[in-house]
Amino acid sequence: MKVLIKEELTSEEEVALLSLFEESFGCKMSSVTFLRSVVSVIWVEHDEVGLCGAALVERQVNQNYLSKFAVMPMVRGDGVAKLMWETLCDTHASFFWRARAGNPFSAWYMRRSDGCERDDQWSVFWHGLASEDTGDVVAYARMRPRDFIS
Repeated sequence: MKVLIKEELTSEEEVALLSLFEESFGCKMSSVTFLRSVVSVIWVEHDEVGLCGAALVERQVNQNYLSKFAVMPMVRGDGVAKLMWETLCDTHASFFWRARAGNPFSAWYMRRSDGCERDDQWSVFWHGLASEDTGDVVAYARMRPRDFIS
């Protein structure tokens, strides 16, 4: 597997990324406006499959927001998520993200986060943030519109 850190995407890469997200999450994207806020994308390619995982980081509320973390279903369990996570943490000292309440991956996220706040709709996690910086990120994550059409 090859890991790349991309700070800009070509239109072909955007199409591949959106396809990965929709396949991984099993839903259509409600909007692609998040592509305008991209700081970096941890891009993982498999020799036989091509793009098989991606972590997309945006700049929101003066912090790094991990807006998407996706692995193709066919390569789950092959270490792609671990590789992406390690690269993400090496690249960004601090960031936050959210997961829907009841997301089956929340336990995995919890083990890797420094903290979490939950409500009926979202679990908001953070890594590397000082406690005084969590209020704004939690508020932002809770009010951000859904990225996928359920």
